[in-house]
Amino acid sequence: MLGHTKHIAHFELRCPFPGCPERNLKSSVKLKMHLFAAHAHQLPHSAICGMKFAANDVNETHGIEHERSGDDLCCSLCLTMNRWTKEETGIPKYTHEFIHGIIRILRCQICGEEMKGPNQNKALLQHWKSKHIESSSNASTLTCGGCQKPVSRKEIEAHLKKHMIFMVLASTRGQNNAPMLVVKTCNKMARLLGIQDTNPTQRFYEDE
Repeated sequence: MLGHTKHIAHFELRCPFPGCPERNLKSSVKLKMHLFAAHAHQLPHSAICGMKFAANDVNETHGIEHERSGDDLCCSLCLTMNRWTKEETGIPKYTHEFIHGIIRILRCQICGEEMKGPNQNKALLQHWKSKHIESSSNASTLTCGGCQKPVSRKEIEAHLKKHMIFMVLASTRGQNNAPMLVVKTCNKMARLLGIQDTNPTQRFYEDE
């Protein structure tokens, strides 16, 4: 099991800036140092946690999240304040950052198709709308092709949870086939830092 290996994780972090050649930073601290040194002029806005942002509105939103949580620190990879560390006798310490070495696969429960792309949840929504909706005489109600139940447009997100299958795999690359998590930069980091345009109305199960 991963929890019983001597070296539990290996970091291969890429810079979230498009076109930046840095793709093999060995810790979240080194990623942060790279961002502040190589991209200081592109990240002019600083938050209470020390993280820097490309857009002031994103920086202000992050600051509000810190105020709500009462915590001045956050994960350098996904900016969550829900950082945790677990230590048990005989098992190496493991932390929140290790979840970024886990691959989440999302499949449609109705047909088994795997969702592709950086936002698998959005892909599932589009898949369900195109493959598993039956015609309805009521414009405000859809009929789910998987369970034949009527679904109002306001209930789509809640209903779709019933047709999700999650599979979790560890990205491994240990010596002699020993299990080891390979922690990588999360797909949404560029958006979180304000490097890419944000969509504040998007609330549909964003990837972790």
